[in-house]
Amino acid sequence: MAEGGRGGLAREGRTLADAHRALLARFAFLEPDFRTWRERLDARLAAPDLETLAAERDLDDLAMELRALWLGAVRSHAAGILKSPPHFRLARTLDGGRYDFPYDRWGKPDAFERAYGETLETADGWSRRHFFFGNAMSALATLLLQCRKTLDKPRISILGHKGYFEILRLMEILAGQDIAARFTADQTSFNAFLRKGGGDVVIFEPVYADARLSVWDDAPFFAAWRARPNRAATVIAVDTSLVGDRFDMAAFLARLAPHPPALVVQAVSALKLHQLGLEFANMGILSVFAPDNSELFNNAVHNLRSTRQTLGTGANFEEYYAIEYPMLAGGELFRTHCARVFDNNARAARALQGTGGLIVRVAHPALGPARDKPWAVAPVCVLGLREGTGDDKLFLRQVLQTEARRRGLLFQSGSSFGFRGHRFEMGVSDEPGEATVRLAMGARDGPSADGAIALLKEVGAHGSFAALRAAYPDIRLPG
Repeated sequence: MAEGGRGGLAREGRTLADAHRALLARFAFLEPDFRTWRERLDARLAAPDLETLAAERDLDDLAMELRALWLGAVRSHAAGILKSPPHFRLARTLDGGRYDFPYDRWGKPDAFERAYGETLETADGWSRRHFFFGNAMSALATLLLQCRKTLDKPRISILGHKGYFEILRLMEILAGQDIAARFTADQTSFNAFLRKGGGDVVIFEPVYADARLSVWDDAPFFAAWRARPNRAATVIAVDTSLVGDRFDMAAFLARLAPHPPALVVQAVSALKLHQLGLEFANMGILSVFAPDNSELFNNAVHNLRSTRQTLGTGANFEEYYAIEYPMLAGGELFRTHCARVFDNNARAARALQGTGGLIVRVAHPALGPARDKPWAVAPVCVLGLREGTGDDKLFLRQVLQTEARRRGLLFQSGSSFGFRGHRFEMGVSDEPGEATVRLAMGARDGPSADGAIALLKEVGAHGSFAALRAAYPDIRLPG
Protein backbone atom coordinates (compact mmCIF):
# COMPACT_ATOMS: atom_id res chain seq x y z
CA MET A 1 0.00 0.00 0.00
CA ALA A 2 1.45 3.34 -1.04
CA GLU A 3 1.77 5.73 1.90
CA GLY A 4 5.12 7.38 1.15
CA GLY A 5 5.95 11.03 0.65
CA ARG A 6 6.82 13.86 2.97
CA GLY A 7 4.63 16.77 1.90
CA GLY A 8 1.51 18.08 3.57
CA LEU A 9 -0.89 16.07 1.42
CA ALA A 10 1.18 12.93 1.87
CA ARG A 11 0.67 13.39 5.61
CA GLU A 12 -3.05 13.85 5.03
CA GLY A 13 -3.15 10.62 3.06
CA ARG A 14 -1.27 8.75 5.78
CA THR A 15 -3.73 10.10 8.35
CA LEU A 16 -6.67 8.74 6.35
CA ALA A 17 -4.86 5.40 6.02
CA ASP A 18 -4.27 5.33 9.79
CA ALA A 19 -7.94 6.12 10.38
CA HIS A 20 -8.93 3.25 8.09
CA ARG A 21 -6.62 0.84 9.92
CA ALA A 22 -8.02 1.89 13.31
CA LEU A 23 -11.56 1.30 12.08
CA LEU A 24 -10.84 -2.17 10.72
CA ALA A 25 -8.90 -3.13 13.85
CA ARG A 26 -12.21 -2.97 15.69
CA PHE A 27 -14.69 -3.70 12.91
CA ALA A 28 -12.85 -6.14 10.64
CA PHE A 29 -16.15 -7.37 9.14
CA LEU A 30 -16.50 -3.98 7.39
CA GLU A 31 -13.37 -4.50 5.27
CA PRO A 32 -15.31 -5.39 2.09
CA ASP A 33 -17.35 -2.18 2.39
CA PHE A 34 -14.18 -0.08 2.52
CA ARG A 35 -12.05 -2.05 0.04
CA THR A 36 -12.72 0.12 -3.00
CA TRP A 37 -12.23 3.25 -0.91
CA ARG A 38 -8.84 2.02 0.27
CA GLU A 39 -7.77 1.13 -3.26
CA ARG A 40 -8.63 4.66 -4.41
CA LEU A 41 -6.69 6.17 -1.51
CA ASP A 42 -3.61 4.07 -2.32
CA ALA A 43 -3.81 5.06 -5.99
CA ARG A 44 -4.08 8.73 -5.07
CA LEU A 45 -1.07 8.53 -2.75
CA ALA A 46 1.00 6.77 -5.43
CA ALA A 47 0.25 9.38 -8.11
CA PRO A 48 3.07 11.82 -9.05
CA ASP A 49 0.87 14.93 -8.64
CA LEU A 50 0.16 14.35 -4.93
CA GLU A 51 1.06 17.84 -3.68
CA THR A 52 -1.42 19.69 -5.91
CA LEU A 53 -4.83 21.31 -5.50
CA ALA A 54 -6.38 18.54 -7.61
CA ALA A 55 -4.96 15.91 -5.27
CA GLU A 56 -6.13 17.89 -2.24
CA ARG A 57 -9.68 17.91 -3.59
CA ASP A 58 -9.48 14.15 -4.14
CA LEU A 59 -8.28 13.61 -0.56
CA ASP A 60 -11.05 15.85 0.75
CA ASP A 61 -13.58 13.75 -1.17
CA LEU A 62 -12.02 10.56 0.22
CA ALA A 63 -12.29 11.88 3.77
CA MET A 64 -15.99 12.62 3.28
CA GLU A 65 -16.50 9.20 1.70
CA LEU A 66 -14.86 7.58 4.73
CA ARG A 67 -17.41 9.43 6.85
CA ALA A 68 -20.29 8.37 4.60
CA LEU A 69 -19.24 4.70 4.60
CA TRP A 70 -18.94 4.54 8.38
CA LEU A 71 -22.23 6.37 9.00
CA GLY A 72 -23.88 4.16 6.40
CA ALA A 73 -22.81 1.08 8.37
CA VAL A 74 -24.07 2.66 11.60
CA ARG A 75 -27.44 3.60 10.15
CA SER A 76 -27.91 0.23 8.50
CA HIS A 77 -27.33 -1.44 11.87
CA ALA A 78 -29.48 1.02 13.82
CA ALA A 79 -32.38 0.84 11.34
CA GLY A 80 -33.48 -2.46 12.84
CA ILE A 81 -33.73 -1.07 16.38
CA LEU A 82 -36.80 0.84 17.56
CA LYS A 83 -36.48 3.83 19.89
CA SER A 84 -38.57 1.78 22.35
CA PRO A 85 -37.62 -1.83 21.56
CA PRO A 86 -39.59 -4.83 22.83
CA HIS A 87 -38.63 -6.03 26.30
CA PHE A 88 -35.99 -8.77 26.39
CA ARG A 89 -34.92 -8.07 22.84
CA LEU A 90 -31.40 -6.86 23.37
CA ALA A 91 -29.97 -4.09 21.23
CA ARG A 92 -26.41 -4.69 20.14
CA THR A 93 -23.62 -2.37 19.09
CA LEU A 94 -21.88 -2.88 15.76
CA ASP A 95 -19.23 -5.12 17.30
CA GLY A 96 -21.81 -7.21 19.17
CA GLY A 97 -21.67 -5.50 22.55
CA ARG A 98 -24.83 -5.26 24.63
CA TYR A 99 -26.68 -1.95 24.83
CA ASP A 100 -30.29 -2.47 25.86
CA PHE A 101 -32.88 0.11 26.95
CA PRO A 102 -36.68 0.41 27.32
CA TYR A 103 -36.66 3.95 25.89
CA ASP A 104 -33.89 5.55 23.88
CA ARG A 105 -33.50 8.42 26.36
CA TRP A 106 -33.19 5.91 29.22
CA GLY A 107 -30.11 4.37 27.70
CA LYS A 108 -27.10 3.86 29.97
CA PRO A 109 -24.01 4.18 27.78
CA ASP A 110 -21.69 2.89 30.53
CA ALA A 111 -19.61 0.73 28.19
CA PHE A 112 -19.01 3.61 25.77
CA GLU A 113 -18.09 5.92 28.66
CA ARG A 114 -15.69 3.39 30.20
CA ALA A 115 -14.00 2.85 26.84
CA TYR A 116 -13.52 6.60 26.49
CA GLY A 117 -12.02 6.77 29.99
CA GLU A 118 -9.51 4.08 29.06
CA THR A 119 -7.98 6.44 26.48
CA LEU A 120 -7.22 9.06 29.17
CA GLU A 121 -4.56 9.43 31.82
CA THR A 122 -5.66 8.65 35.37
CA ALA A 123 -5.05 10.85 38.44
CA ASP A 124 -3.92 9.22 41.68
CA GLY A 125 -6.22 9.82 44.64
CA TRP A 126 -9.22 10.86 42.56
CA SER A 127 -12.34 8.94 41.62
CA ARG A 128 -13.66 9.67 38.13
CA ARG A 129 -16.67 8.99 35.95
CA HIS A 130 -17.43 10.06 32.38
CA PHE A 131 -20.88 10.98 31.05
CA PHE A 132 -21.90 11.34 27.39
CA PHE A 133 -24.54 13.86 26.30
CA GLY A 134 -26.22 14.95 23.11
CA ASN A 135 -23.94 18.02 22.93
CA ALA A 136 -21.78 20.16 25.20
CA MET A 137 -24.49 22.68 26.06
CA SER A 138 -26.90 19.95 27.19
CA ALA A 139 -24.03 18.54 29.27
CA LEU A 140 -23.41 21.88 30.99
CA ALA A 141 -27.12 22.52 31.50
CA THR A 142 -27.54 19.08 33.10
CA LEU A 143 -24.56 19.69 35.36
CA LEU A 144 -25.86 23.03 36.60
CA LEU A 145 -29.46 21.85 37.01
CA GLN A 146 -28.43 19.04 39.35
CA CYS A 147 -25.86 21.01 41.38
CA ARG A 148 -28.41 22.27 43.93
CA LYS A 149 -29.36 18.70 44.77
CA THR A 150 -25.78 17.41 44.81
CA LEU A 151 -24.55 20.28 46.98
CA ASP A 152 -27.74 20.16 49.08
CA LYS A 153 -28.37 23.89 48.72
CA PRO A 154 -31.66 25.68 48.01
CA ARG A 155 -29.83 28.25 45.89
CA ILE A 156 -26.49 28.14 44.10
CA SER A 157 -24.31 30.81 42.55
CA ILE A 158 -22.08 30.48 39.50
CA LEU A 159 -18.84 32.40 38.97
CA GLY A 160 -17.14 32.68 35.61
CA HIS A 161 -15.18 34.89 33.25
CA LYS A 162 -16.79 35.95 29.97
CA GLY A 163 -15.86 33.53 27.21
CA TYR A 164 -18.01 31.33 24.99
CA PHE A 165 -21.21 33.21 24.12
CA GLU A 166 -23.52 30.21 24.49
CA ILE A 167 -22.37 29.64 28.08
CA LEU A 168 -23.40 33.23 28.78
CA ARG A 169 -26.77 32.58 27.13
CA LEU A 170 -27.20 29.47 29.24
CA MET A 171 -26.62 31.55 32.36
CA GLU A 172 -29.34 33.97 31.24
CA ILE A 173 -31.77 31.07 30.79
CA LEU A 174 -30.99 29.47 34.17
CA ALA A 175 -30.77 32.66 36.22
CA GLY A 176 -33.63 33.06 38.69
CA GLN A 177 -34.55 32.45 42.30
CA ASP A 178 -32.58 29.19 42.47
CA ILE A 179 -29.50 30.04 40.41
CA ALA A 180 -27.50 33.28 40.29
CA ALA A 181 -24.60 33.88 37.90
CA ARG A 182 -21.75 36.39 37.85
CA PHE A 183 -19.43 36.47 34.84
CA THR A 184 -16.59 38.97 35.11
CA ALA A 185 -15.03 40.97 32.29
CA ASP A 186 -11.46 39.93 33.14
CA GLN A 187 -9.49 37.31 35.04
CA THR A 188 -8.36 39.77 37.72
CA SER A 189 -11.96 40.37 38.82
CA PHE A 190 -12.72 36.66 38.50
CA ASN A 191 -9.84 35.76 40.83
CA ALA A 192 -10.87 38.47 43.32
CA PHE A 193 -14.35 36.94 43.63
CA LEU A 194 -12.84 33.46 43.75
CA ARG A 195 -10.61 34.48 46.66
CA LYS A 196 -13.59 35.85 48.60
CA GLY A 197 -15.59 32.63 48.21
CA GLY A 198 -17.79 33.70 45.30
CA GLY A 199 -19.56 31.02 43.32
CA ASP A 200 -20.66 27.57 44.46
CA VAL A 201 -19.80 26.54 40.91
CA VAL A 202 -16.67 28.10 39.39
CA ILE A 203 -16.29 27.87 35.60
CA PHE A 204 -13.25 28.70 33.49
CA GLU A 205 -11.81 27.97 30.05
CA PRO A 206 -8.05 27.35 29.57
CA VAL A 207 -8.39 29.50 26.44
CA TYR A 208 -11.45 31.72 26.49
CA ALA A 209 -13.65 31.82 23.39
CA ASP A 210 -13.58 35.62 23.28
CA ALA A 211 -12.26 38.04 20.68
CA ARG A 212 -8.80 38.00 22.29
CA LEU A 213 -8.57 34.23 22.85
CA SER A 214 -7.39 35.05 26.36
CA VAL A 215 -5.27 32.39 28.06
CA TRP A 216 -6.13 31.27 31.59
CA ASP A 217 -3.42 32.30 34.04
CA ASP A 218 -2.92 29.50 36.54
CA ALA A 219 -0.71 31.26 39.12
CA PRO A 220 -3.23 33.89 40.31
CA PHE A 221 -6.02 31.31 40.12
CA PHE A 222 -4.26 28.97 42.52
CA ALA A 223 -3.21 31.85 44.79
CA ALA A 224 -6.88 32.85 45.04
CA TRP A 225 -7.93 29.23 45.51
CA ARG A 226 -5.56 28.68 48.45
CA ALA A 227 -7.02 31.77 50.19
CA ARG A 228 -10.64 30.81 49.46
CA PRO A 229 -12.59 30.03 52.65
CA ASN A 230 -15.13 27.56 51.19
CA ARG A 231 -12.99 25.37 48.95
CA ALA A 232 -14.44 22.04 50.11
CA ALA A 233 -17.98 23.07 49.14
CA THR A 234 -17.10 24.25 45.62
CA VAL A 235 -17.55 22.65 42.19
CA ILE A 236 -14.89 23.63 39.64
CA ALA A 237 -15.92 23.20 36.00
CA VAL A 238 -13.30 23.44 33.23
CA ASP A 239 -14.46 23.73 29.61
CA THR A 240 -11.55 22.38 27.54
CA SER A 241 -13.37 22.30 24.18
CA LEU A 242 -10.96 24.73 22.49
CA VAL A 243 -7.70 23.16 23.70
CA GLY A 244 -8.23 19.49 22.89
CA ASP A 245 -5.60 17.33 24.57
CA ARG A 246 -3.42 20.22 25.79
CA PHE A 247 -4.96 20.76 29.23
CA ASP A 248 -3.47 18.20 31.59
CA MET A 249 -6.32 17.29 33.95
CA ALA A 250 -4.12 14.95 36.00
CA ALA A 251 -1.67 17.79 36.68
CA PHE A 252 -4.52 20.18 37.47
CA LEU A 253 -6.00 17.73 39.97
CA ALA A 254 -2.59 17.18 41.56
CA ARG A 255 -2.28 20.92 42.18
CA LEU A 256 -5.74 20.96 43.75
CA ALA A 257 -5.08 17.92 45.93
CA PRO A 258 -3.76 19.80 49.03
CA HIS A 259 -6.99 21.83 49.14
CA PRO A 260 -9.52 19.85 47.06
CA PRO A 261 -12.93 21.13 45.99
CA ALA A 262 -16.08 19.08 46.34
CA LEU A 263 -15.99 18.13 42.65
CA VAL A 264 -14.01 18.93 39.52
CA VAL A 265 -15.84 18.60 36.20
CA GLN A 266 -14.23 18.71 32.77
CA ALA A 267 -16.70 19.70 30.04
CA VAL A 268 -15.91 18.99 26.39
CA SER A 269 -17.63 19.52 23.09
CA ALA A 270 -16.46 16.34 21.39
CA LEU A 271 -17.87 16.93 17.91
CA LYS A 272 -14.77 18.23 16.11
CA LEU A 273 -11.34 17.58 17.57
CA HIS A 274 -12.32 14.16 18.92
CA GLN A 275 -13.77 12.99 15.60
CA LEU A 276 -11.06 13.71 13.02
CA GLY A 277 -12.92 16.86 11.97
CA LEU A 278 -15.56 14.70 10.27
CA GLU A 279 -18.48 15.22 12.68
CA PHE A 280 -19.76 11.66 12.95
CA ALA A 281 -22.18 12.56 15.77
CA ASN A 282 -23.02 15.37 18.16
CA MET A 283 -21.46 14.62 21.53
CA GLY A 284 -20.73 16.44 24.78
CA ILE A 285 -18.78 14.89 27.64
CA LEU A 286 -18.65 15.57 31.36
CA SER A 287 -15.75 13.98 33.25
CA VAL A 288 -16.46 14.16 36.99
CA PHE A 289 -13.62 13.90 39.54
CA ALA A 290 -13.67 13.86 43.34
CA PRO A 291 -11.18 12.84 46.02
CA ASP A 292 -11.30 9.09 46.67
CA ASN A 293 -13.96 7.96 49.16
CA SER A 294 -16.03 11.10 48.59
CA GLU A 295 -19.69 10.52 49.37
CA LEU A 296 -20.53 13.56 47.28
CA PHE A 297 -19.04 11.84 44.23
CA ASN A 298 -21.60 9.03 44.42
CA ASN A 299 -24.40 11.57 44.81
CA ALA A 300 -23.18 13.50 41.78
CA VAL A 301 -22.97 10.35 39.65
CA HIS A 302 -26.52 9.35 40.62
CA ASN A 303 -27.94 12.84 40.08
CA LEU A 304 -26.27 13.31 36.68
CA ARG A 305 -27.56 9.97 35.46
CA SER A 306 -31.07 10.66 36.75
CA THR A 307 -31.22 14.19 35.31
CA ARG A 308 -29.85 13.06 31.94
CA GLN A 309 -32.39 10.24 31.75
CA THR A 310 -35.36 12.37 32.79
CA LEU A 311 -34.59 15.34 30.52
CA GLY A 312 -33.31 13.24 27.62
CA THR A 313 -30.08 15.23 27.39
CA GLY A 314 -28.02 12.18 26.48
CA ALA A 315 -27.24 11.17 22.91
CA ASN A 316 -29.42 8.65 21.09
CA PHE A 317 -28.27 5.09 20.49
CA GLU A 318 -27.34 5.76 16.86
CA GLU A 319 -25.03 8.57 17.98
CA TYR A 320 -23.40 6.31 20.56
CA TYR A 321 -22.79 3.73 17.86
CA ALA A 322 -21.34 6.39 15.56
CA ILE A 323 -18.69 7.50 18.06
CA GLU A 324 -17.42 3.98 18.73
CA TYR A 325 -15.14 5.08 15.92
CA PRO A 326 -13.07 7.21 16.02
CA MET A 327 -13.52 8.46 19.61
CA LEU A 328 -13.06 5.03 21.13
CA ALA A 329 -10.42 3.84 18.67
CA GLY A 330 -7.54 5.16 20.79
CA GLY A 331 -6.02 8.48 21.73
CA GLU A 332 -3.36 8.69 19.01
CA LEU A 333 -5.79 9.74 16.26
CA PHE A 334 -7.10 12.47 18.57
CA ARG A 335 -3.63 13.71 19.55
CA THR A 336 -2.45 13.82 15.94
CA HIS A 337 -5.53 15.72 14.81
CA CYS A 338 -5.20 18.26 17.64
CA ALA A 339 -1.51 18.83 16.90
CA ARG A 340 -2.10 19.58 13.24
CA VAL A 341 -5.07 21.85 13.83
CA PHE A 342 -3.21 23.81 16.51
CA ASP A 343 0.00 24.04 14.45
CA ASN A 344 -1.84 25.32 11.38
CA ASN A 345 -3.67 28.02 13.33
CA ALA A 346 -0.50 29.17 15.09
CA ARG A 347 1.29 29.28 11.73
CA ALA A 348 -1.52 31.35 10.21
CA ALA A 349 -1.53 33.76 13.16
CA ARG A 350 2.21 34.37 12.92
CA ALA A 351 2.01 34.86 9.15
CA LEU A 352 -0.89 37.33 9.37
CA GLN A 353 0.49 39.32 12.27
CA GLY A 354 1.61 42.74 11.05
CA THR A 355 -0.36 42.55 7.77
CA GLY A 356 -1.60 46.12 8.28
CA GLY A 357 -4.33 47.58 6.13
CA LEU A 358 -7.72 46.16 7.08
CA ILE A 359 -6.27 43.68 9.58
CA VAL A 360 -5.23 45.74 12.60
CA ARG A 361 -4.70 42.88 15.06
CA VAL A 362 -4.40 39.12 15.16
CA ALA A 363 -5.48 37.23 18.27
CA HIS A 364 -4.06 33.80 19.01
CA PRO A 365 -2.47 32.34 22.16
CA ALA A 366 0.81 31.78 20.29
CA LEU A 367 1.22 35.55 19.93
CA GLY A 368 0.50 36.51 23.54
CA PRO A 369 2.50 36.73 26.75
CA ALA A 370 1.19 33.35 27.95
CA ARG A 371 2.31 31.52 24.80
CA ASP A 372 4.63 29.16 26.72
CA LYS A 373 1.82 27.60 28.75
CA PRO A 374 1.01 24.08 27.52
CA TRP A 375 -2.66 24.99 26.98
CA ALA A 376 -1.89 28.18 25.00
CA VAL A 377 -3.31 26.77 21.77
CA ALA A 378 -6.44 27.38 19.74
CA PRO A 379 -8.21 25.91 16.70
CA VAL A 380 -8.97 29.44 15.45
CA CYS A 381 -7.44 32.89 14.99
CA VAL A 382 -9.41 36.11 15.37
CA LEU A 383 -8.58 38.91 12.93
CA GLY A 384 -9.63 42.36 14.13
CA LEU A 385 -10.57 44.71 11.29
CA ARG A 386 -9.86 48.42 11.05
CA GLU A 387 -13.50 49.11 10.22
CA GLY A 388 -16.54 47.27 9.04
CA THR A 389 -20.30 47.70 8.81
CA GLY A 390 -22.61 44.78 8.20
CA ASP A 391 -22.44 45.35 4.44
CA ASP A 392 -18.64 45.62 4.60
CA LYS A 393 -18.41 42.19 6.22
CA LEU A 394 -20.76 40.70 3.64
CA PHE A 395 -18.61 42.22 0.89
CA LEU A 396 -15.43 40.82 2.43
CA ARG A 397 -17.01 37.39 2.60
CA GLN A 398 -17.93 37.62 -1.07
CA VAL A 399 -14.38 38.62 -1.96
CA LEU A 400 -12.87 35.71 -0.05
CA GLN A 401 -15.35 33.22 -1.51
CA THR A 402 -14.82 34.56 -5.05
CA GLU A 403 -11.03 34.44 -4.79
CA ALA A 404 -11.03 31.00 -3.17
CA ARG A 405 -13.09 29.63 -6.07
CA ARG A 406 -10.97 31.40 -8.66
CA ARG A 407 -7.76 30.00 -7.17
CA GLY A 408 -9.21 26.54 -6.61
CA LEU A 409 -8.69 26.64 -2.85
CA LEU A 410 -10.56 24.48 -0.38
CA PHE A 411 -11.32 27.49 1.81
CA GLN A 412 -14.93 28.27 2.61
CA SER A 413 -17.23 30.38 4.72
CA GLY A 414 -18.55 28.39 7.67
CA SER A 415 -18.91 28.19 11.43
CA SER A 416 -17.05 26.19 14.07
CA PHE A 417 -13.52 24.73 14.00
CA GLY A 418 -11.36 21.63 13.98
CA PHE A 419 -12.22 20.29 10.53
CA ARG A 420 -9.83 18.70 8.07
CA GLY A 421 -10.15 21.71 5.79
CA HIS A 422 -10.13 25.47 6.40
CA ARG A 423 -12.90 27.99 7.11
CA PHE A 424 -13.56 31.62 7.85
CA GLU A 425 -16.51 33.42 9.39
CA MET A 426 -17.49 37.04 9.74
CA GLY A 427 -17.94 37.89 13.39
CA VAL A 428 -18.93 40.57 15.86
CA SER A 429 -16.29 41.23 18.47
CA ASP A 430 -16.86 41.74 22.16
CA GLU A 431 -14.58 44.75 21.70
CA PRO A 432 -16.95 47.73 21.23
CA GLY A 433 -17.33 48.73 17.59
CA GLU A 434 -14.90 46.13 16.24
CA ALA A 435 -15.62 43.79 13.32
CA THR A 436 -13.72 40.53 13.12
CA VAL A 437 -13.00 37.56 10.91
CA ARG A 438 -12.64 34.22 12.65
CA LEU A 439 -10.21 32.00 10.78
CA ALA A 440 -10.41 28.27 11.53
CA MET A 441 -7.53 26.42 9.93
CA GLY A 442 -8.09 22.68 9.77
CA ALA A 443 -5.77 19.72 10.13
CA ARG A 444 -4.77 19.40 6.49
CA ASP A 445 -1.49 20.90 5.29
CA GLY A 446 -0.97 21.60 1.61
CA PRO A 447 -1.75 24.17 -1.06
CA SER A 448 -5.10 25.33 0.33
CA ALA A 449 -3.61 26.09 3.74
CA ASP A 450 -0.81 28.09 2.14
CA GLY A 451 -3.22 29.68 -0.32
CA ALA A 452 -5.74 30.72 2.35
CA ILE A 453 -3.05 32.51 4.35
CA ALA A 454 -1.72 34.23 1.21
CA LEU A 455 -5.26 35.28 0.22
CA LEU A 456 -5.96 36.82 3.63
CA LYS A 457 -2.65 38.71 3.57
CA GLU A 458 -3.41 40.03 0.10
CA VAL A 459 -6.99 41.07 0.82
CA GLY A 460 -6.14 42.35 4.29
CA ALA A 461 -3.42 44.63 2.94
CA HIS A 462 -6.05 46.97 1.46
CA GLY A 463 -6.16 50.10 3.58
CA SER A 464 -9.94 50.39 3.78
CA PHE A 465 -13.16 48.81 2.59
CA ALA A 466 -13.42 51.60 0.04
CA ALA A 467 -10.10 50.45 -1.43
CA LEU A 468 -11.23 46.82 -1.36
CA ARG A 469 -14.45 47.68 -3.19
CA ALA A 470 -12.46 49.58 -5.80
CA ALA A 471 -10.27 46.51 -6.32
CA TYR A 472 -13.31 44.29 -6.89
CA PRO A 473 -15.81 46.39 -8.86
CA ASP A 474 -17.57 43.31 -10.28
CA ILE A 475 -18.65 42.01 -6.87
CA ARG A 476 -22.15 43.12 -5.95
CA LEU A 477 -24.05 42.25 -2.82
CA PRO A 478 -27.54 40.75 -3.29
CA GLY A 479 -29.95 43.60 -3.33
